[in-house]
Amino acid sequence: MSEGAMALGEKDLERIGEYIESRLPQWIEKISHQSAQNWLFGADRALFERVVRIEDQLVSIERRMDERFEQFERRFEQIDKRFEQIDKRFEDMNKRFTSTQWLIGIMVTLFMALNTAIQLM
Repeated sequence: MSEGAMALGEKDLERIGEYIESRLPQWIEKISHQSAQNWLFGADRALFERVVRIEDQLVSIERRMDERFEQFERRFEQIDKRFEQIDKRFEDMNKRFTSTQWLIGIMVTLFMALNTAIQLM
């Protein structure tokens, strides 16, 4: 040993042992408490990370739903345009049918008038 080093005797070692024995339960409790805090922090962090992942997934789902709703809306607009076209064709057919009805009515009236005129002569 070096000159500055102090030699420990049996009595000194016993005092050190007694000191360690008296403080050991406190040290173990402190270490276990810190370990528990670190574990809880780790668990909290894991939960926080999981919550963040779930929020990201929800945002992604919401974005996809918005895209699909927009697609549905465009499709419904196309269907509305198609119905408008069909309505216009029905209106055109109705106009032609009305014209044809009037023409037939006039022809029948003229035929009856002509037939009546011929019979009266």
